[in-house]
Amino acid sequence: MTDTEHSWQYDAMHSGMKLFWRSPSEDYYFYKIKSNLAGFFLKEIQGKKNVSVLDIGCGLGMDILMLNRKAGREDVHFTGIDLSPVAIKTAQGMCAQLGIKNCSFRVADFSSENLEKFDIVIASEVIEHMEDVAASLLKLKSLLKKGGRLILSTPNESYFLKQLSRLIPKKIISKFRQEQKWLYMRRYWQAQAESTHVSVQTPSQLKKALSETGFKNIELRRGSVLFGGDWLDRRPFLFSLAIMLDALLPKSAGYFGSDVIICANNSD
Repeated sequence: MTDTEHSWQYDAMHSGMKLFWRSPSEDYYFYKIKSNLAGFFLKEIQGKKNVSVLDIGCGLGMDILMLNRKAGREDVHFTGIDLSPVAIKTAQGMCAQLGIKNCSFRVADFSSENLEKFDIVIASEVIEHMEDVAASLLKLKSLLKKGGRLILSTPNESYFLKQLSRLIPKKIISKFRQEQKWLYMRRYWQAQAESTHVSVQTPSQLKKALSETGFKNIELRRGSVLFGGDWLDRRPFLFSLAIMLDALLPKSAGYFGSDVIICANNSD
């Protein structure tokens, strides 16, 4: 898919955000990803001054606004880039309304444009859309200052429900999958969401790729045990069980996390 096609998709998504609604269990799914991102981020800025942060694929800038609020510091400077002019205009407008001075947004493609270097680079739900993972990691590394940290999240190829679905005949799980479609197809652009995931990796594959690219001190965490959705909201016992399992299972990435959240150091 070309950048122009991606941009059209993202514009369609962000233009319709007023119609977007997430269920409680889906909110929990995203909470698990964002809380891990925030945890890595807050650890990295501790004791440091004048920190520069780049958020790739920032969308409406919600991650930046969340991290800026958690940091509570004017000397942490955020830059958000996205392919969608609609998303960037919205993010700029929100920051202007809120009077936030240390966050800026612009339309840019990290894979093809020359950008300055940053102390922290965040790439949440980005790497799975890149056909060449090694080249993308090298580009991300080039955006980091020496000793800078990369924080990324991406779907987990080892996720146990994904592995189980490959063992069950399609006829048996077709009804379940139809029920899940709402998560991706609430608007037309979402019908393409899974098809643009061209490089979904296992945690071990990601760790190996990062090591081969020259990253050090690689830390991995997992996302939620279960995806959110209407089917889970209608089963409060299962939803409660998923939350309990999240509290009991190891935090490191493996088979039980729907996503992988990673923090790695640029040693160059």
